[in-house]
Parts: sequence; structure tokens; C-alpha cells
Amino acid sequence: MKKALSFILKIGVTTALFILLFRKLGFSTIFDKVISANPCYLAIACSIFLASMVLSAIQWNLLLAHQGVILTEKKTFSLYMIGHFFNNFLPGAMGGDLVKVY
Repeated sequence: MKKALSFILKIGVTTALFILLFRKLGFSTIFDKVISANPCYLAIACSIFLASMVLSAIQWNLLLAHQGVILTEKKTFSLYMIGHFFNNFLPGAMGGDLVKVY
């Protein structure tokens, strides 16, 4: 029950933040920018970004292991992605740091 409630809360926060973003910038503005982007450059940028995220999560996993905190790579990557999301969408850098501390 707690796990389901946590999942629903995450989906709710994510949805609310995206609605706020789209209302502020306008869906058509964001959609037009993505559509007008060069697909090759967009694919390269997404690949580099994903590689950066994976390598950063591996780095976090190594640092945590050195401190005696043992997590799976999958769990570390998941927490890193959640922290990165909140760093991008919440004011300041506090949101993602709170997830990392947790």
C-alpha cells in the first residue's frame, strides 16, 4: 500500500510540474522547437545525455559503496534520475539533493 501511494504521489508531482511547464511556455512553443530540431543532432544530444547520466550514477554508486552504503546499480540510477528531475523542475537545487540524501 505504501509503495503504491508513493508511486501515485510521484506521478502526481510529475504531472503537476509538466502542466505548469506547458502552461507557462505553451505546448505549441515546446512542440515546435522539438519538431524543428535536426533529428541527427537531437539523437546525438540524447545519447550523450543518457551516457552522462549512466556514468554519473555509476560514480555515485562507487562513492556510496566506499561509504558503506550498498545499493544496486539499478536503484542508484533510479535515485539519480529522480534527483536530476527535481533539480531541473524545482526552484533551486534543493529538491534533487533531498532525494540523494534520502
